[in-house]
Amino acid sequence: ELQECASEEVLAGLRRGECDIGIAAWSPEDVQGLASLSYNVWRADPLVAVLPKNHRLAQKAHLSLQELAPEHWVGLPRESALQMLLQKRASQLDGGLGQPLRMRVQLPHFEGICQLVGQNVGVAILPLAGVARHASATQVATVALSDEWAQRQLLLCWASHALRPPVAQQLLAHLQTLGDTTDAPAIHQ
Repeated sequence: ELQECASEEVLAGLRRGECDIGIAAWSPEDVQGLASLSYNVWRADPLVAVLPKNHRLAQKAHLSLQELAPEHWVGLPRESALQMLLQKRASQLDGGLGQPLRMRVQLPHFEGICQLVGQNVGVAILPLAGVARHASATQVATVALSDEWAQRQLLLCWASHALRPPVAQQLLAHLQTLGDTTDAPAIHQ
C-alpha cells in the first residue's frame, strides 16, 4: 500500500511500525522526529513560487511567503501534505497572526495548477521538479523562495531495526539508486 502523508506522520508511522519505508521532507525544526530511524538524504526538493509570466513579482530574484500571502492562490487539495504545510506557514506569519491563504482553486495535479497560474487565476508554491515539466507549456515563471523551510531535502527513511518483507527491501534498494547522492551524507543509523 502506498499513501501520501505529511512528513511528521510518515516519521511517526515508521517509529510505530505501521510502514516499512518513508520519504519525508526534512525540517531542521524536527530533529527529534528522526530519532531511532535510519535515513539518508535522498534528493533536494526546493519549493518555488509559481507566477504568471506577466505578474509584477515574476522578475524578482527571490520571494518570501510573506510577499506572496496577499495574492489569490491556486493549490493542491487541502488534505495534501504540501497544502497543509503552506497553510501552517501562512498562519505563522506576522507573529502567528497570519491569515489563511486566499485559495481560488485547488487541484490534484501540478500541470493543472500551472495551467491556471499561467491564465492569471492565482499564484502557487510547488516543488521545482514538479513545475519544471510544465513551465514552458503553461506560461508560468518560477521564482526561488527565500524562506528557509522552502529549501527542502527529501529523506529516505526506514526503521533502524525493523525486519522488512523482501519486497520492501527491494523497493528500498531501488529507491536508494534513484536518489541524488552528489551532496548526500552517508546513511544515518
